[in-house]
Amino acid sequence: MKIMDKLKPSAISCNLMGASRKEVMEELSVLLAMNCGKKPDDIMDALWERETASNTALNGGLGVPHAAIKGLTEFYVGFGISKKGVNCKSADGNPTHFFFVFLAPAGDMSNRMDLLAKVSRLFSEKTVKNELLKADTAQEVLAIIGREELGL
Repeated sequence: MKIMDKLKPSAISCNLMGASRKEVMEELSVLLAMNCGKKPDDIMDALWERETASNTALNGGLGVPHAAIKGLTEFYVGFGISKKGVNCKSADGNPTHFFFVFLAPAGDMSNRMDLLAKVSRLFSEKTVKNELLKADTAQEVLAIIGREELGL
């Protein structure tokens, strides 16, 4: 499964305003709700339950909140950029600037792990992160991610 096959422009925010990981997840829950037909509160509840069980902030400024949602028949992906960064208590102590959110059908762990691995590889390149921090539109984000995903 490719990231670009699941990431839609309407599920991208280039200027997240949340000052906490919970606020950021709330913003992204609203975007994803418009794409998957679920209520933002239901998405947020599932994401926050998963987040409180185990922090999804990775080193290098990347957060990958994800949850299984009952009733979904396909994956939904959202992406947001916090230009100032958010303290998400990552192991390296650095602020999180990039948030990839995955909503998966209940029970589909293999595809979820595949997407997480691809995102992790994508964000191992500092140049990708620098370019994305400068992105102002969903189309710019899609162009950068699409170009980089071809090389994975």
